[in-house]
Amino acid sequence: MAHTVTKFHLVGPYAGKTVTLGAKKKEMGRQFEFVDGVYTFSGSDKEALSIGNYLKRCYQAYPEGPLLEAAKKAAAGDEPAAPAKQKHTQKPVEPTLPADPDPLADDNDKPETVAEALNMLDPEDDSHWTSRKLPQVDEVEKLMGRSVTRAEIEEAAPDFDRDAAKAAKE
Repeated sequence: MAHTVTKFHLVGPYAGKTVTLGAKKKEMGRQFEFVDGVYTFSGSDKEALSIGNYLKRCYQAYPEGPLLEAAKKAAAGDEPAAPAKQKHTQKPVEPTLPADPDPLADDNDKPETVAEALNMLDPEDDSHWTSRKLPQVDEVEKLMGRSVTRAEIEEAAPDFDRDAAKAAKE
């Protein structure tokens, strides 16, 4: 594992200041002690990258190099920090609803009870079953057209599983 020493510089309101950022108490997490706006990190490249992302996101601290220079210019108002948003010139597109797979079908095809929905599950379709051979709750919800809980499924058919569904189809 490569070892690196990286200096992070504060930009913005803490620039050039001596501050301790991060956890309020050292026991609660990592603290970053910036002296005159600079924190020196010593450790692995991977950890330096991770800490760098955290410091940039939370405290406007950047490693030495072009990223720091760009951040300083943006803080000074010389350059925008992010690309300017463009005005929308196109007319908004109206959302479309998904096509009904069977336009002649109506809600009468939906099962009235959870037990009926369970009997509609395909024992050969892996997406209908969990790794423990229980019915997938989201598949039962799709069939019912409403929210369903595992408890409702258990109450409707206490011993129902993939094997029972296969036996019922035979």
